[in-house]
Amino acid sequence: MADESKIINGFFRNIPISIDSGTVTGGRKVSVKQFPNRDTQIVEDLGLKPRSYSLEIVISDKADYDYFGYRNALIAALEDKEPTVLIHPMYGRIDNVKATTYSISERFSEFGISTVSVTFEVDGNRGIPVSAGNATSQVAADNAVVIAAVNLDIAENFSVSVGAPSNFEAAAGKVNEMIDYAKDATALIGEASDKINEHVALVGSLSAKVNSLVSAPIALADSITSIIESTAGLYASAEATFQTITGFFGFGDGETFVSRSTAGRIERADNNAVLNGAMNASALGYAYLSSTTISYATTRDIDATTLLLDLQYNEVQESGSSQEVKNALTDMRVRVLDVLDDVRVNTSQIISIETLPTSARLLSFNYYGSAETAQAIIDLNEISDVSFIDGSIEVLTS
Repeated sequence: MADESKIINGFFRNIPISIDSGTVTGGRKVSVKQFPNRDTQIVEDLGLKPRSYSLEIVISDKADYDYFGYRNALIAALEDKEPTVLIHPMYGRIDNVKATTYSISERFSEFGISTVSVTFEVDGNRGIPVSAGNATSQVAADNAVVIAAVNLDIAENFSVSVGAPSNFEAAAGKVNEMIDYAKDATALIGEASDKINEHVALVGSLSAKVNSLVSAPIALADSITSIIESTAGLYASAEATFQTITGFFGFGDGETFVSRSTAGRIERADNNAVLNGAMNASALGYAYLSSTTISYATTRDIDATTLLLDLQYNEVQESGSSQEVKNALTDMRVRVLDVLDDVRVNTSQIISIETLPTSARLLSFNYYGSAETAQAIIDLNEISDVSFIDGSIEVLTS
């Protein structure tokens, strides 16, 4: 029976798995050439051998299953032919994984806990993890802290005095600006889905209740952050989610300055600062979260994402958001940069090489062992004549 104190957790095809032990195999593919009457040999490198992951998974009662229910769900997941994601507790997220073989060890005299030995192979790539699954879940927890801080900031620091009707009108106008900004940020969405309908309903609900929400900061806070959250759930693609969420960046830039010359003007300026910060901080939190799940093609893409996030981070730090919001975003930024540094290790870099006159296809074959990556070289260098390449050329590391 497994020692429960040493069990670590992962996921396969969205099924939680408790792992007692595991092994990883990999290395280089080689062809060894030997010759008659010679004491030497030639070891020809044929490229990286995809990693193979073998795990000892513990089958027991889970929160949503009894023993037999969990065992049957796990077997169904292992026998599914489509490649999926394996969240390995030690190696992170591994894409395009298939379970190839498994064996279950059960005692017929004692049910309630047993083990299944599974071998996972990677289909279509090298089997190198792209990001740690546990780190991504921690980033999601950090984002929840950010959103809670934003809600508290609005609840405690946004208010309209009863005797200031012009401030009420200004606050309602500010919320309507936020609604319009949200509509603009998601204007390119073209396909209908339940999530899109939910998002449209949230925006419509906020539009219909602006006046009442201005008088109820707690409800206003929840409505504002819910719009950002629903936007983050519109796409299956992390890249599309990130691109859309960053459309919320910069809310309030260039707005008319409100002098702090009277109590009413101070209240109006403070309200604007809180709502501007809420929109920008909420968007940054969800942008941080989606950035950790993007499949980056090159380290240059990671650098571009990091730069964009840091520009927004600096804006929020200089905004009127509460210190609690700023501190929560700082903690989240540190963790996200750590995750992206891990991703960077296994992401292709762009390097320059010198080449004699050749074609894109031949250069691709000589450098990668395949002509299929010629388009990547063409795109990187914006080559117009693909049959003649010469001099300094940018290529991706394998």
